[in-house]
Amino acid sequence: MSEETRLTYTDKETDGVMIDLSKIAEQTPTQNINLALKFLPKLPAEAYAALQHIEVIASPEDWQKITYQIARTLVNAQYEITHRQIMEKMKVDNLDEMESDDDILAAALKLTS
Repeated sequence: MSEETRLTYTDKETDGVMIDLSKIAEQTPTQNINLALKFLPKLPAEAYAALQHIEVIASPEDWQKITYQIARTLVNAQYEITHRQIMEKMKVDNLDEMESDDDILAAALKLTS
């Protein structure tokens, strides 16, 4: 199925947003749709039901607040995951035993070489 066919299933506003997002993210609309489709099934049933209800009752201002909250949550999660991965790779033996700046510098050089 072509991208044009897939995007015909959305309304014109969503279609335009998906195209704009694709340009910003340097992804195709199909890649963005696939990402959304991977995410939705991971939501608990209650969250998905809430999203369906919000779709019916939310004002544009409500959507703006909701998307801001979701964006903050995703950026925070990205930070936490990245931080954890960096810390796992940067574990230094005897970190507690370092007493001087020279000890820390030597450990840093060892890590980066």
